[in-house]
Amino acid sequence: MRFQDLKIFEALSIRVPFEVEFGPGINLIFGPNGVGKTTTARALLELVRPNAGGQWRPRIQGRYSVGDQNYFVSVAGSRRIQQVDGNDYDGMIGPEDGLQRYHWALHDLLTGPR
Repeated sequence: MRFQDLKIFEALSIRVPFEVEFGPGINLIFGPNGVGKTTTARALLELVRPNAGGQWRPRIQGRYSVGDQNYFVSVAGSRRIQQVDGNDYDGMIGPEDGLQRYHWALHDLLTGPR
């Protein structure tokens, strides 16, 4: 799985839209408390798994790829637009082997296999 970009228009306390572009390899998001690190992580999760964050309803848009398939998702409250390789799609999109494969803690990423 590779995230390409994420636009957050409105989410939780974020009222000033911002965009994150992801490069190849490992991307690190850091900063002081209150700048949107957790909100960014929740927005990425919302792209891959709708409603994974419960009743949270952000206004976000993002693109990612898994293998040779390209995904586009736009969320505005309860309205969700999904595309796979440019075609509208209203089913579950994302990794077919489930979210757990992509759920790592920072500690796991830094220590790796032993």
